[in-house]
Amino acid sequence: MPRKFKIVWIVCCFIIFMGFAYVAVKDQMLFADAKKSEMRQRDKEEKKQAQKVLSKKIASNENLKPLAELSSLGKYEEAEAEAKKVLQEFPDSAEAYTWLGIVAVKKGQKSEALEYFLKSSELEPGKTQNLIYWGLTLAMLGRYEEALPKYAAAVKIDPLNSNALAYWGASLSQLRQYPEATLKLEEAVALNKFNEAAYGNLVDVLYLSGEYQRAWKTVARARRNKIEIQGNSLSRLRDAMPEPDPE
Repeated sequence: MPRKFKIVWIVCCFIIFMGFAYVAVKDQMLFADAKKSEMRQRDKEEKKQAQKVLSKKIASNENLKPLAELSSLGKYEEAEAEAKKVLQEFPDSAEAYTWLGIVAVKKGQKSEALEYFLKSSELEPGKTQNLIYWGLTLAMLGRYEEALPKYAAAVKIDPLNSNALAYWGASLSQLRQYPEATLKLEEAVALNKFNEAAYGNLVDVLYLSGEYQRAWKTVARARRNKIEIQGNSLSRLRDAMPEPDPE
């Protein structure tokens, strides 16, 4: 092949190759742009959905505000009706199911309460209030072993929750795990020096452990914080060891 034609042939091949390369790169760029556009659209939809969920949650919680007051006043039927009304509008409200469980406990319907707490957990795992009341209800039914993981989960989420630690310690005490119970109850009163339940249970655990002097010191600590220990706890402690003179 003459040198001139050879050069032309090489140039043509190079031009064709570059054309294919250009088309390939362009296709890649178009594909990348389409992918980015798709991801932006997906992110936009996800944010929109998240905002919608948040708005519904806020609206649901706003409607649930009166329940605490109704429950504290002993108006359990009204509180239950309000919670069910919220669920008609917001069927995925974990908070509403928690409140139904709390009201059921106060009405003495513990088995029904457990179903509500389970439903709440399925909708939104990791709600501290739900876990604490779930554990309390199990403990009321004498199912202390089952209650322990609920309190443990609540404390993992909220390490500064004095009540969760106090109830955890109380269940450990019922299982006669006194050193562990003492530790949890001491943590509870350290976090909240006005936690009446924690002091009462701590005095009982120390009595059951035979640590009468330490129990009396706990009574003194409680009294300094204007907390009175139940009479029967003090009576049996006095029978075991006379009350020391105030320091």
